[in-house]
Parts: sequence; structure tokens; C-alpha cells
Amino acid sequence: MAGESRTTVVVALLANIAVTATKVVAGIIGGSSAMLSEGAHSVSDTVNELFLVASVRRSERPADERHPFGYGAERFFWSLIAAVGIFVAGGGFSFFQAYNAFRSSEGGGHWTLNYVVLAIAAVFESVSLFRATHQIRREAAEAHRGPVEHVKVSADPALKVVASEDTIAVLGLAFAAAGVAVHQATGQGMWEGVASAAIGFLLICAAVALARDSMSLLIGEAVDPDLVQAIDETVSGHPMVGHLVESLTRYLGAHEVMVAVRVELVDGLTSDDIERMSSEIDDHLRALSSEITQVFVDATTSHERRRLEAARAEREP
Repeated sequence: MAGESRTTVVVALLANIAVTATKVVAGIIGGSSAMLSEGAHSVSDTVNELFLVASVRRSERPADERHPFGYGAERFFWSLIAAVGIFVAGGGFSFFQAYNAFRSSEGGGHWTLNYVVLAIAAVFESVSLFRATHQIRREAAEAHRGPVEHVKVSADPALKVVASEDTIAVLGLAFAAAGVAVHQATGQGMWEGVASAAIGFLLICAAVALARDSMSLLIGEAVDPDLVQAIDETVSGHPMVGHLVESLTRYLGAHEVMVAVRVELVDGLTSDDIERMSSEIDDHLRALSSEITQVFVDATTSHERRRLEAARAEREP
């Protein structure tokens, strides 16, 4: 999956490089605020995807003594940086261009150039969006989820960033084209300012959503509730487990999950039985999902189980 995410990011990166220069040049020549906003949008996308390409590579480094669980969480950090970049470089510059457009109605006249650049950009952005959509649909089908639901619950920041950026890019091109067209028809540059403001609003909304997801993953987000339920049922169903006291999950990386379970065992088990039980639970949980890479099983007493159950009851409203 990491290889496919890398391909998706590289395709998006190449598409953005292909259109960034043309948007900026067209915006400068034509004095179009909407085109300059789209240029800033593409610049921020390009920088963000460079971050993501580097993060995918760095996250695949093997575990070492200082980082015994590996470097998978680096993807979450760099996606947070990408969200800041979208917010500042993309959204901020778009609102700045909107402000300039409302202050001055100058610009315009190079209509054909603007439309040609927007059409070229639409082709490249559509290719990138198609690639991201293909990965989303394939992964969603494997997880037996809908594409939209998969994007929401996925812990792969590269997939989320590219999918959101490409979707906003296509919408932004539509806004920019509408702003340029109304400017041409009315002679009022304020309409390009409206388009720039709409593009900025989309970028800021996407940045806030990506930042919130990245923060949750960095803090330590649990896996999908369906997988948690499957983990609980698997552990509870083992013949040597009397009670499942507690189960904890956490994403260590985009496709790396740690599972820790605390169980109360049935009476009369030997040390060999407990060792076999731990090994079997480990095997069964890894079979549930290829993303489960770390499993810890802790045997506890009935007294500890009652203490934990009481503590949970106090926390619940």
C-alpha cells in the first residue's frame, strides 16, 4: 500500500509541476487575480506533495533502538505540515488576491490565454484525481467500505491530502473559469475576487480538516470500530480467555497498527498453555488485518479486572 500511495503522490506532484508555471505566467501577463490564486494553490500543492514523497520514504525506515516501533508516524507529522502549507500559502494568498481584486478592477483582456491555461490545468488535475480515486476505490472495496467512508477512516495521510487537493483543484479551476468569464462579460474585476475568495475558503476548510486528522493520529488514534469489534470477538472467543478485560489499538503508521489486550484467563492453565494462548491470539489477530503489526497480550487477575471495570464505570456519564 505504501508503494501505491507513493505512486499516487508522484502523479499528483508531476501534474502540479506541469500547471503551476503556466498558471502563474498567465496570471501575471493577464493580471488575473483568479489565475494568480490558482497559481498559488498549485505552488502550495507542489510543495506539500514534495513533503509527502519524502515522508513516505522516511516512514519506511526500519525500527531501531531509539524508535522501536519504526518511523511510520512521520507521515502524520508531514501531513500536518502540508495542512499548514495549504492554509497559509494557498488560502492566505487567495484571500490576498481577492482583496486586491476588490480594491482595483484593473486586469483582464488576455481571455484566451486564461481559458487555454485553465483547460490544460483541468486535464492534468483530472489525471491526478483519477489516480487518487482509483486507489481509494480499490482500498475501499478491499475493506468493504464506500469510497467516501474509506477516505474518512483511512490513516493514510498521503491519500487524504492528494484526494482533497485534487478535488479542490478541480473545483477551484471551475471557480476561476467562472470568475474570468463573468469579468469578461461585465468588465468588473471584482468577480475574480469572488472566485479567489471561494478558492481560499475551500483551501482553508481542507487545511483545517487535514490538520485535525493529523493531530488525532499523532496523539494516538484507535482503529476503525469494526476492526476493534473483530479484535474483541477474536480474543474473547479464545477457549483459554475467561474475560476480555481491556483492548487498546493505535495507529503506528499509515498501515501499521498496534494491538494491546488485557485478559483474565480460565483456571488451571500451565505456563505452556499461557504461552500457546498468547501465540495463537497473536496469529489470529494478524490474520484479521494485514495492518496489525504489533500484538501484546497481558494476563491479569479477577481483582484487577474488577478494578478496571469500576474505573471505567466512573468515567462514563
